[in-house]
Amino acid sequence: MHNALSLSFFYSNMLSFIVKDIKTALETFGSNIIFSNGLLDPWSGGSVLQNISETVVALVTEEGGHHIDLRPSTPEDPDWLVQQRETEVKLIKGWIDGYLKEKKTAFSM
Repeated sequence: MHNALSLSFFYSNMLSFIVKDIKTALETFGSNIIFSNGLLDPWSGGSVLQNISETVVALVTEEGGHHIDLRPSTPEDPDWLVQQRETEVKLIKGWIDGYLKEKKTAFSM
């Protein structure tokens, strides 16, 4: 029971910290996150709308919603959506390539 109370206290304090200052929390603990925001989405006002770092990125469009880029692509997709998906793929590939390069360097010593 003591461990459950300690965990509960830890998580409530952590959540309090994150809610108070999401930017600091993401700078400290975050990496490899894409916040995809469409400003037509009413949830966008509570999201991250500016890049926090090179690996915590905000992609903002005046159109669409926070989930539209996750839907299957279709021939009718607007250009902005196609470009956003391409940007997301480039970011993710870059993160994976960087990870693999770092691991290769670490093991070749």
